[in-house]
Amino acid sequence: MIEKTMEISCDVCQDLIPLVQDQIASEDSCRLVNNHIEECESCRAVYSDTGKSEINQIIDQKSTRIIKRRIFLFELFILILGAFLGVYLSNTSNIFYNIFIMPFIGMFGYFVLGKRWYYVPISIFLMSYIWSFITNLLNSKEFVVDMFMYPVVFSLIYTILTMIGFVTGILLKYAFQKDKKY
Repeated sequence: MIEKTMEISCDVCQDLIPLVQDQIASEDSCRLVNNHIEECESCRAVYSDTGKSEINQIIDQKSTRIIKRRIFLFELFILILGAFLGVYLSNTSNIFYNIFIMPFIGMFGYFVLGKRWYYVPISIFLMSYIWSFITNLLNSKEFVVDMFMYPVVFSLIYTILTMIGFVTGILLKYAFQKDKKY
């Protein structure tokens, strides 16, 4: 069989180069590109420059974004779960565990949310206030003033504990950054 040589333009060759490099082009397309890059120096340069590294970088960037988003969502879930656990414990006999839970939530919130860290103490204050208020309202054995003040006191304590965790997170970050320099 007589092999017929076809010529392709540089534009067509450059369109086919990624397909040939990914090994998804047909045999005819591969042959056309290989014949063309043997004769054309500019397309040969494009073929060697646009190798798989560029394609792999794009795939890696997309994969990294997906993984980072999933990790962030998981960390946010853990943060919210911890906050709910701490607020739930505020009306049980295990309330003293909040001395450990709330600073951890503050520190974890600092690392997860970064510059938006202030959402954590605000959320803890609101969640603990609403939880304590509803619990006191359902018990309704206390005076009306106590029904409003009791939740405020506990919410402020939890918010302060969360802020202690935030400061701890800043200090840990500073300590580890300083350690990297040496």
